Amino acid sequence: MMNEMRQELAASPPLAGAFTPKKGAKCIAQFTDGLWYRGVVEGVPSRSEVQVFYSDYGNRGVVSPAKVSALPGKYMSLPPQASEYYLACTIVPEDEDWAKEALKGFKNEVLGQTLLLNVEYKIQGQQYVSLKTKGDIEKDIVSELLEDGLLRVAKNRRCHSKLMEEYVKAEEKSRKARRNIWCYGDFTPDDAMEFGFKKQ
Repeated sequence: MMNEMRQELAASPPLAGAFTPKKGAKCIAQFTDGLWYRGVVEGVPSRSEVQVFYSDYGNRGVVSPAKVSALPGKYMSLPPQASEYYLACTIVPEDEDWAKEALKGFKNEVLGQTLLLNVEYKIQGQQYVSLKTKGDIEKDIVSELLEDGLLRVAKNRRCHSKLMEEYVKAEEKSRKARRNIWCYGDFTPDDAMEFGFKKQ
């Protein structure tokens, strides 16, 4: 599908300025590699910036309007190849620096790994999941991040009791060792949000 679309675009390049990006509009957008990908406009903060979610890969970018164009009609109905998930029963640190460390830790745990994903519950259509590495020894990604002091447990009645017990134990180890977010003790803000890799 991608190769076919790019061949068509190479034969008939998009006209600069012919597309007016609006939030929620399906589009094609150039990525940093210079290639065109399907996407959705997430915002237009200025005349020189368009925020794009690349719907077949799950990443985001900010590009100039000249690098965004209308999605050819034949590719409109094809479902996105990427799905958005949130980690179940966890909370991101409210502090921006610690939030970045949590994301960095997550990437370190999952990149290059084959993962087992299980949907634990859904909230307003958003899927909250647990993740484990696939292999002789299954490793729960969230437990590792909790034990490293990069996430907090969210007390959620939707979360399976056995899973919640495992996560609470992992967090307790981190608290006692004062790792990362617990380095100054047990103080935590009450208004943190449930964890997901989606810009708020």
